[in-house]
Amino acid sequence: LYWYAKGAVEMPLLQFLALYQILEFYFPIFSQKDAHQQIKNLIKDPRFNPNKDSDITKILTAISQNKSQLGFGSELDQLKTTMTSCVTKEEIFDHIKSDDEMKQFFEEKKSKSLSSKNLNLSNNSGDLINECAERIYEIRCRVVHTKASDKNYELLLPSSPELKYLVYDISILEMVAKKVMVSTSRLLKI
Repeated sequence: LYWYAKGAVEMPLLQFLALYQILEFYFPIFSQKDAHQQIKNLIKDPRFNPNKDSDITKILTAISQNKSQLGFGSELDQLKTTMTSCVTKEEIFDHIKSDDEMKQFFEEKKSKSLSSKNLNLSNNSGDLINECAERIYEIRCRVVHTKASDKNYELLLPSSPELKYLVYDISILEMVAKKVMVSTSRLLKI
């Protein structure tokens, strides 16, 4: 998928989706780790009582509300968990700041032409990973949702004028995809 994305330079929608699919492939791994940790924390809490129905209900609720196909949580939650597990807000901030045009794009209103979610670069203590995940997810929905939905995403088409700005989000998505692949890499034994 990575090489597919690299070969789709003239097709930004395809490039974006291929990079997104890299992250999506790893959703089950990171969402299961996160769910495992949530349940572990509940059980390790000294106030947890295995004989108390409300404590058992907390575990069942965590499992039942979060189970979705192979992963836990909504697709957006799984994206956030995957990104939080593999990249830091400083890495995202540094990546954006390393390109003056990209930094300027995210500081201006035209960044809202692709997503209603803006990245707050002025407050480095903010939640840049979640903002970035929400932005990526909204763009993904605009690319893949070809029918009306609850969120009423305006469809992104190859002829959409705002596609000229997608290069900046693709750059961030590629950086994140690389971090995810590095994080999940294993030693190749031949």
